[in-house]
Amino acid sequence: MFSAISGLRAHQTKMDVTGNNIANVNTVGFKGSQTVFQDTLSQVIRAGGAPAADRGGTNPAQVGLGVKVAAITTNWTQGATQSTGRSTDFMIEGDGFFVTRGTGGEQLFTRAGSLDFDASGKLVTPDGAVLQGWMADEDGLVNPNGPVGDLSVPYGQLVNPVASTGGVVDGNLPSDAEIGATVQTGITMYDSQGVAQKVFYNFQKTAANTWDFTVTDSATPPTELLPAVSVSFDAAGVLVPPPPARPPSTPAPTSPRRSPAGPTTSRSTSPRSPSTAGRTPWAPPRRTVTPWGRCSPSS
Repeated sequence: MFSAISGLRAHQTKMDVTGNNIANVNTVGFKGSQTVFQDTLSQVIRAGGAPAADRGGTNPAQVGLGVKVAAITTNWTQGATQSTGRSTDFMIEGDGFFVTRGTGGEQLFTRAGSLDFDASGKLVTPDGAVLQGWMADEDGLVNPNGPVGDLSVPYGQLVNPVASTGGVVDGNLPSDAEIGATVQTGITMYDSQGVAQKVFYNFQKTAANTWDFTVTDSATPPTELLPAVSVSFDAAGVLVPPPPARPPSTPAPTSPRRSPAGPTTSRSTSPRSPSTAGRTPWAPPRRTVTPWGRCSPSS
């Protein structure tokens, strides 16, 4: 009688677990469970006997006393991906839990990623627990070694647009292309208003291993954003660095020269003072140019 009743109780528990799995078939983040049974202690009616010379051994006689629930295990395998159409619904792929802060300040763990924003911009679960994590600083850097805090998105704050200042294009130019062949590729840049603009890189072959490179926009007709630049490659296809730009030339300083009629002297144009009346105004010494371009005072 006891064994039969224990079986009914154990299978009633299994029915409860199965019914709970069916009831939560549409629950976000729910993990199914299964029931594990185990037999209870058995009552020994007759002990076993060892074999002897005139007879063989005998097995013990035991009567089980029923069954019991050994454990209810959770199935932690990865669930199927489902599109909800909401940007605040998250899914954990692999191991791990979302960390939330409960109403009492305690940390809670959940696999359910159905979140939403509250009035202050914090990400919260349906029961009001606040999602925890690391916020980025002013430079956009995240410190995963710091303490966790509430994750929030400040409503009403705008980020000033930043215009693109450069672009990078990776690719190959065909070395066997005919003279005059063109190759065009494009990237997306952003203007000072944050609006995406299509920019095209144009290459036209002008000689062996030499191409003219220009940058244009997507207007009709296109506007040239960068004047044509010639780029060359060696036999191995490596870009040849352009020669360094020469600094602007500075005219050499000149010195007084002798005129055919005799040496040229320069005089001060400042007015005479009363103390120098009747005297010859001061003039700098005359200089002549030597064949080596150096100036030396004349005698």
